[in-house]
Amino acid sequence: MKTISLSLALIGCAPVSNELESISLEPAPPADETPLESSSTLTLLETPSAPSQSGTPSGRVDIPQPQATPEGTTVLECTSAAWDYFSSWEATEGQELDAMFDVHRITIADQGDKHVAIVETGHAHDRTDVSSVVTHTLTRFDQDETMLYLGWEGVSISGWKGESQVAFTGGAWGDLEQPTLDTEAHPAPPCGFEVILSCWDPNDTEPQFQYDTQSGQCTDENGVEGLNHSSIEYVRETKDGECTHLGWAALNEMVPFDTELKGWNLRGAVLEESWLSASPNADLSPAHVMLTNADLRGADLSKLSVPYGTVEGRVDAHTRLPELDCLVDGDRIDCES
Repeated sequence: MKTISLSLALIGCAPVSNELESISLEPAPPADETPLESSSTLTLLETPSAPSQSGTPSGRVDIPQPQATPEGTTVLECTSAAWDYFSSWEATEGQELDAMFDVHRITIADQGDKHVAIVETGHAHDRTDVSSVVTHTLTRFDQDETMLYLGWEGVSISGWKGESQVAFTGGAWGDLEQPTLDTEAHPAPPCGFEVILSCWDPNDTEPQFQYDTQSGQCTDENGVEGLNHSSIEYVRETKDGECTHLGWAALNEMVPFDTELKGWNLRGAVLEESWLSASPNADLSPAHVMLTNADLRGADLSKLSVPYGTVEGRVDAHTRLPELDCLVDGDRIDCES
C-alpha cells in the first residue's frame, strides 16, 4: 500500500473573530415561505438524542432534499473538499468524527437586485444527510471567464480557472457554517484558504474534451486530443469525470468510512497513480469503497490502486483494466480487491 503525505502551508492572513456579535438565529420557515427575507438564517437540523436505528450519528438527520432553496436563477454551485487539509486528523473534544469530513455545498442565486447564498453542511457522499443550512445575502459578486470573487460579512471566496475549464478552483476564508456577522468588520484579503472550494455554473458544464467511442480518444470540437482538468470534489458532486485527468487523486477524498460512489461518468478518464480509497492517517486502513454502475469506457484504470473495494461498470475495447481480479460479462466488469 502506498503512503500519502500531504503538506500544505496555506494560512489566512488575518484571523476570524470568535465573537459572534448580534447574530440572528431564526427557526426554519414553513414550507410555503421563502427563507430569504433576512440577510442570514441558520437552520439546525436535529434528531433526538436516542441512537438512530439506521446508523445515522446523533445530531444529524436524513432529509430527501435541502429544505432551503433560493428563488431566482442559480448561477453557481460550489462544494468544499471532504478532507480538511488545514487541521489535524484527530477530532477535538465534543466533535463527532464524521463531522470532520462534512462538506459545505453552496448555491448562489441571482435575484435581480441581489445575489443570495445557501450554505448546506453535511455528509460528503450522501446529500440527504444535512446538519445545517445557512442563508446569506452577498455583499460582493464578481465573476468573469477566469476569476471569481464572492463574499458576505465574515466570509471571502475566490477562485480561478482556464477559459476552457468548467470549474473554478479556489477556496474560502472565514467560517461558512456561521450566520452572517452583524459587524462593521470586513475580512482581510486572503493569502491562503481555510476551506478548499470548487465552483461552477450548473447551466454550463459541458467539458472541452469528450470521449469518442469510435476512436477511443478524448477530443474537442476541432478533433484535437486532450484531457479535462477538474477537482475530485467537482466530480463527486456532478458525477462527471469524462476525459478528466485524475492523477494522484483519492476518489473517496480520504473519508475513513465505507462509501459507495455510484453512477460516475469516467469515460476516457485517466486515473494514473490514483486511489479508489485512501486514509488520512498512515496508521488507519483505507475504508471499503465501491465504485458502482460507472461508465468506464475508454478509461485508463491500469494504475488505479484499490486497497479495499470494488470497481463495477461498463467498459469497451479501449478500457484499460485495473490490476485486480475482474469478472467480465459482455461490456460489464466487476473487479474486487
